[in-house]
Amino acid sequence: MKQLLYAKILVIFFHAFIVIVGGHGYGIMGMLDILFPMYLLTGELQFNYDTILIFIAVLCSFFGKILLLSSIFFKHTSKTQRRTIVGVLLLLVSYINVVLVSEEDIKILSILSGIPFLFLMVQIFYLVFLSKTSK
Repeated sequence: MKQLLYAKILVIFFHAFIVIVGGHGYGIMGMLDILFPMYLLTGELQFNYDTILIFIAVLCSFFGKILLLSSIFFKHTSKTQRRTIVGVLLLLVSYINVVLVSEEDIKILSILSGIPFLFLMVQIFYLVFLSKTSK
């Protein structure tokens, strides 16, 4: 079970460093995860057709990380496994949206920065399903 715990922590860490291309600059997912609740509460978020995928990516990332953190801190049950799976799937949706938003010449940077996340995601699925079958 320690392997699963370490994999969850690392997947949150590596997902935070996925490069996002927005507007005229670059950023990392973790920066938007921190700023998102503040902008949501103040009502400063404005979206057009081009930026709605970034909003979906940040929203999925935020809730996916919350689900993964809750699966770390709560007792290990089948609900914890469901939280883990749904959290990782939300992070995957977030990653896919970030890659879709990226421009063609910068898309490779977003893809390369997400490779450690993708490897850890596969490891988490393996460990969760291994723990389900061993019971």
